[in-house]
Amino acid sequence: MEAKKEMKDMNLLEAMEHIVTLAKGSELSDEFYNKADEYICFVADKLQLSKLQSVMLALFVDKSDDRNILASDIAEFLQCTTIQIIKCMNDVDELVCREYIIKRKRRPPTIFSCPRRCYRGA
Repeated sequence: MEAKKEMKDMNLLEAMEHIVTLAKGSELSDEFYNKADEYICFVADKLQLSKLQSVMLALFVDKSDDRNILASDIAEFLQCTTIQIIKCMNDVDELVCREYIIKRKRRPPTIFSCPRRCYRGA
C-alpha cells in the first residue's frame, strides 16, 4: 500500500530518475524491466508512450546537459552494444516526431539532444 501512495505522489522526473538508476548497467534486461515496471508504466501512461520509448526518454533526459548525445553514450551507460541501441531507433524516432528529443544528422554519427521544454514543469 505504501508503494501505491509513493507512485500517486510521484512526478515524471522522479519516475524517470528511478528508471535511470535501475537501467545503469542493466543491458535493458528482463530483470531491469521487472524492477522498473511501475516507473516505466507511470511515464508511459502520462506521456502516451510505449515502455521502450519511456525508458529511452528517461535516458535522454538524464543526459540532457549534453547537446551531443550519441547512441554509443546510451549503450555505454547501459553496458550493452551500440547495436542494441540502434535496434531501438524506431522508438527513438517516435520521440523525435513528438519533439521530446532532437536529432541532428549533419554528418555521421547521428547526434541527439533533449530540449529543456521536454522536462521543464514535469
